[in-house]
Amino acid sequence: MVRPEDIANYLILSYKRTIFQCDKRKLQKITIYSDLIYYAKNHQRMLDEDVVTASPSGLSIERLSTGIYDLILNSYNCNKDIEDSDISNADVSLNAAYSYNDKALNEEHKKCIDYVFKKLGAYSGDDLTLMSKGTLLWIEARKLATNDRPSPIVTIEMYEKFIEHVINGATADDNDVQNFIVDYLKKLLNDFKKKLNKELNKYGNITDVFIS
Repeated sequence: MVRPEDIANYLILSYKRTIFQCDKRKLQKITIYSDLIYYAKNHQRMLDEDVVTASPSGLSIERLSTGIYDLILNSYNCNKDIEDSDISNADVSLNAAYSYNDKALNEEHKKCIDYVFKKLGAYSGDDLTLMSKGTLLWIEARKLATNDRPSPIVTIEMYEKFIEHVINGATADDNDVQNFIVDYLKKLLNDFKKKLNKELNKYGNITDVFIS
């Protein structure tokens, strides 16, 4: 499993190669959605941290939003008092950025992160926060919120329920975050169908078990 700080540093390097800004909320949301699609594809989580539903922050990783965020800001010579400072354009060389454990991320990790980054990297932190509150993950977890437990954890069961919801015919809505996740999971399902049918065809005249 991967530490959120390793993903955060990898994302900052990605942002440094673009014209887009990077802030704490972007690091959190893109990390969480990368974890979700990694789970959908590999049936195990990528992150070694719990995802929580923190109001008003939306889907969050608690450790990434506290000490780790401060550490990242300090390492990139950013003023941590400016919460939404442009981390990726901080005055730091690429070599210094590689202070994280670059071997912590394998190629499958990077593929999932890159996919999410390409889809959502241009959105503002405000937009990603707002859209995270429209996802099924947020809605299900917030049902468990109490005075004693104001920021419920998003469980593996909630990940699986969301994936099942998509497989059973969920349609994309006007929430671009949920929209892209729906599209990705449907693509995974279609790829699986094609591979299975290809294997079945090796055994002769077997009816295609998938009509569409």
